[in-house]
Amino acid sequence: MIQDMNQTLKYGRVLFYSFLLTITLLVLHTGINAQTTKIEGFVVDDLTNDPLPFTNIYFLNTTIGTISDTLGKFSIKSRQHDDTLVFSQLGYNTLKVFVEHGKKYQLIIRLTESSALLNEVTIKPSENPAHPILRQIIKNKDRNNPDQFSKYSCRTYTNLAVSFANVQPETLDNNLLKQLKKVLPESAESADLLSVPVFYSEKVNDNFVDNVDNEVVVEQIALRQNGIGLLESLDVKGYTNAMSAEVNFYNNYVELFQKRFVSPISSSGLQFYRYYLEDSITTDKGMEYRIRYLPKRKKDPAFTGEFTVVKDLWALTSVTAILPSSANVNFLNTFTVAFDFVRVNDSTFFFLENNFSASFNYSKLKAAKSEMVLDVSKTTTYSDVLLGDNAMRPSKADSLQSNKHIVETDSLIDSYRFLAKNQASVNTINTIDSINNIRWIKLLNKNTSMLFTGYYNFGKFDLGPYLELIRWNSVEGLRLSFSGRTSEQLSKRFFVGGKLGYGFGDERWKYGGSFAWKFKTDKRSVIGLEYTKDLLLLGALGRIFLIKGAGAATGEDSFIASFFKRWQNDRRSMLYSFKAHIEREIRDGTQVMLAYNYFDMRQSLNVPFVHDDKSVDAIYSNSITMVWRLSWNEKVMDKYFRRYYFGTHYPIVSLVSTVGRYTVAGNSDFYMKLHLLVNHNFNIGATWFRYILETGTLLGKVPFPLLEWQRGNETYGYSRYRFNLLNNSTVASDSYFSVMAEYHTNGILMSRIPLIRALNIRTVFSGKYLYGFVSEKHQQVLDFPWDMRIPGNHYLELGFGFENIMRILHIEAVWRPVPTYFEGLPNFGILARLQFAL
Repeated sequence: MIQDMNQTLKYGRVLFYSFLLTITLLVLHTGINAQTTKIEGFVVDDLTNDPLPFTNIYFLNTTIGTISDTLGKFSIKSRQHDDTLVFSQLGYNTLKVFVEHGKKYQLIIRLTESSALLNEVTIKPSENPAHPILRQIIKNKDRNNPDQFSKYSCRTYTNLAVSFANVQPETLDNNLLKQLKKVLPESAESADLLSVPVFYSEKVNDNFVDNVDNEVVVEQIALRQNGIGLLESLDVKGYTNAMSAEVNFYNNYVELFQKRFVSPISSSGLQFYRYYLEDSITTDKGMEYRIRYLPKRKKDPAFTGEFTVVKDLWALTSVTAILPSSANVNFLNTFTVAFDFVRVNDSTFFFLENNFSASFNYSKLKAAKSEMVLDVSKTTTYSDVLLGDNAMRPSKADSLQSNKHIVETDSLIDSYRFLAKNQASVNTINTIDSINNIRWIKLLNKNTSMLFTGYYNFGKFDLGPYLELIRWNSVEGLRLSFSGRTSEQLSKRFFVGGKLGYGFGDERWKYGGSFAWKFKTDKRSVIGLEYTKDLLLLGALGRIFLIKGAGAATGEDSFIASFFKRWQNDRRSMLYSFKAHIEREIRDGTQVMLAYNYFDMRQSLNVPFVHDDKSVDAIYSNSITMVWRLSWNEKVMDKYFRRYYFGTHYPIVSLVSTVGRYTVAGNSDFYMKLHLLVNHNFNIGATWFRYILETGTLLGKVPFPLLEWQRGNETYGYSRYRFNLLNNSTVASDSYFSVMAEYHTNGILMSRIPLIRALNIRTVFSGKYLYGFVSEKHQQVLDFPWDMRIPGNHYLELGFGFENIMRILHIEAVWRPVPTYFEGLPNFGILARLQFAL
């Protein structure tokens, strides 16, 4: 679910050739198997000969189905080799009819009455009998939704397993893979196939939810986990993705794989689903109705499956949902989710167990049955459920460092595994240990870690960031760097880093050093020091770190960006800087950073400093900056000293204030900067929308390098966080407002177009607006070396494009209507970016 870890263009070509091959095979398959089985007729009562409307009719073990009309008439056909047609109607015995493939039939189907009756549900004349039940479910959703409780607490046992399945033994026969084959268990499905476990986790949590005060407390009391490479220590706080327990079918939409799907009991369910009342039965829960549902249209964000509901309360007692292969989710082969509910009092049903299982195929559009796939399965069971004022806040667990506690942890997990009827074994963890000890697996782990963290590990030393080791620009020419830091193997509490670079164009050395210390606290707490002598491209990064968090932000000078420049920017100055900072997480979602910054910036040929017609050698500045970052229910992961953010549906707010004092040509003065950023990603139905709002002001007059520089893009690649038709170091402001917005349709529009919908292409719309103003008073400190104003103070970019091309490519046309003319800048561009997403 991390988007920017893309494969190479070579991999893209492989996908493209696989796509062409698959389409060719499909066309040949269609031509060879063009025979169609077609059945028409009427469904009637066996005794009275009265027509039976809304009878469920479907081919067994398929999603091909229909219902009879008000006269009992039906028509159904299939190109597949389906041989059993099923007729079911509430109050009648189910009938199965054998048919021969490729033939046409005219039938009169007679159904006999059964003893199961549909009581106390009002059915309108000529109405599908499933619809009044659905109306009752929707009417009572708020009462039955587990989220409606003011408070609740429970204990959960969760098992998560990830493995490569259907591995052909002969693929492991070469010398490199023989060691791997020796330690692998046989696949449960076939003795001829192998399964390679890559991650296994069992945990027991105590959970407390307060919906009034918006408080969620999760206390981990037992954990057993292992994984290959980075997965070994995977721990994402607050992570609620497709494999999470927070999927709630009582909501109108269910979020899976960063997409929204319509719940089968959504208020708008009739627009997306066909419903079939399958059965009614009396159980220990009461009278239950079983309803099957299918999407009305291919490519709609909808499931196929069934649910059961108990009469009177109209509460779900179980639900099974399967994402069809047409669901427009990349690489997904199969996905199934199943929920069971249990009665916890006379009027309430709560979660008992949920199961998720998915398989992914990363090589072809559709996996063959015996092809290797990535299998993911997760099971969560609930116990000790307490509602309302009876809910109990969990007490803090003892330290997992205690040997006694580890023994108790294993015993506790074993007991819950038995209760959950989980057949998984500690052997899986031992297998992963054996895999991790294979030499070439260790090498593979290092390469994977490098892609994720930016560093390549050499024992107690990490080399990197690798994208900055080799680069090129018009001032330095070819630049080679050697940089790195101490690794986790030396210490998890501190690191010492450094860099040394040389530009063959300017023939100058650049260097720097850094140190950071992480305190032993429950919440993240870090102090750091950094010194740098390097060339600065004005406005290259801006405040992009507020959007990306602690993610890599290499700007326009990374190794990859060097090959895709549309314009070479030479507005660079030598910067000597020192920074000391402390970062503290006050509570979940609230972080504060306090930093002291000193810099000495020297003028250059392309960035001259002039005051009163006299050249000025340098600018000196001392400042203190405070950054507040506020979020709610955000998914985060700490890896060494980096924090990775995986998003939230709530706005993320960053507040930045800076107070500083500069010295230019012997004159000193104070200044203050204020900056607000709001980053919000949310769903609109089955589509999603994102905006980034920034505004700020500067108090006082400052030398122009201290103005707010707007982020530009000088490459042919599309940037989500920059103005794509604006160059860096072009526009500066002291008062500004900007908004960057994207609307992603998730294939809703393209799925309506025949032939094209098979490509799974998705449309995207974007708009970026900037208002910026800069006062002439700043020229009293230093002359502006070029015009830094936006013509008319307003700037607007509009974009329309397609993403998910070959599942990895985003192409967008960008146009700038305002200003119509901006000297030296393009007015239109077609840009692309690699984008790995589900």
